[in-house]
Amino acid sequence: LAPAARHDAELAMLLIRSSQGDTELAQRELSRLKAQADGMAQYWLVASRLAFDRGATGEARSAARRGLSMAPGDPRFLLLMARADIRLGNLTSAEANTDALLEERDNDPLLRIGLAQLYLEEDHLEPARRLLTPLVGEADAPPAAYMLLGAIAEQEDDVDNALLYYRQVPEGPDFLLSRQRSASLLIEADRLLDARAFLRVERLRHDDAYSDLVMLEVQLLDAEGYERDADALLNRELARVPDDGELRYYRAMRAWQAGDTDTSESDLRQLVEQQPDNANALNALGYTLADEGDPDRLDEAAALIQRAYTLDPTNPAVQDSLGWVAYRRGDLTTALRWIEQAWQALPDQEVAAHLIEVLWELGRKERAREILAVATEQFPERPLIDALLDRRPGLAP
Repeated sequence: LAPAARHDAELAMLLIRSSQGDTELAQRELSRLKAQADGMAQYWLVASRLAFDRGATGEARSAARRGLSMAPGDPRFLLLMARADIRLGNLTSAEANTDALLEERDNDPLLRIGLAQLYLEEDHLEPARRLLTPLVGEADAPPAAYMLLGAIAEQEDDVDNALLYYRQVPEGPDFLLSRQRSASLLIEADRLLDARAFLRVERLRHDDAYSDLVMLEVQLLDAEGYERDADALLNRELARVPDDGELRYYRAMRAWQAGDTDTSESDLRQLVEQQPDNANALNALGYTLADEGDPDRLDEAAALIQRAYTLDPTNPAVQDSLGWVAYRRGDLTTALRWIEQAWQALPDQEVAAHLIEVLWELGRKERAREILAVATEQFPERPLIDALLDRRPGLAP
């Protein structure tokens, strides 16, 4: 390779090393290359990025400025300069660089959003708003623009403007989050009735999201302690559309969490009858039967879970259920194999509780305590693990 090409490759490798956490090694290698490569704009690009990785914002700015002198108008250096100035509070310089960037990139909406996020990371609300406001009402405005403007209004305690922006987020990845934030803002302002009216109107406006919006309202009511109102809403909607699988599955899971296994089982049986290839419903019903511990129902539980596995063999929740029904049958070796596999793919507190219990039964107490330590550190809320410790106090370190 020619020297310039070789230095380019080495500099690119330094960025990879820094991104992997080897910032000190990357910095040493950069210092080694300085004498040969400091006349290259690429060198200063890497120097600026490495300085950011080390938290040395002033150095990052100086390196970006040096690179910009070698490559005037290069958007990469303009962005690094803007990022450094924002972090340092040099807003006049930052806005000049962001304006230059936008002019260079024909006012790209996604670039506006990215720059606004840089300002918001440092709590500079007004420059962020100035970047985003020109996008309002534009046909190609990304939904993120309305999410960010809503967040700015939230920080300023301007509930009505926050609602105005959030309601403009179209159906897509941010849709439910925007409606959740809107309803939560109204609830926080002691306007529960307005929040419920808002969600009711949104259901009428967005038919494809109807079930999701019902479940969102139920969650908000539960969080506020209005379980009876949540029950009434869910029951009313299921009476209106009894074939709505999403709502029925949700009611079943909500009932199971509340300890109402009769309602949960009834809903799951109806859902399996309506949708015999619904792997989630088959697995949930099978797990519910297995978890009761009734020996007379274990064969049915195993058959349901096996059907779910045939439909969705890579689902860790189904693998965990296969392990749990094996545990209930007393086949600890099979149980461990399935639950270990589930734990590798789905490290949640329920799978952890199952794995700990099976290991303990097998006499592998040290390994059980290792998983317990991991779960205790990883899951702030772990009711199933706490219940396991109550049943088996010997597990506690």
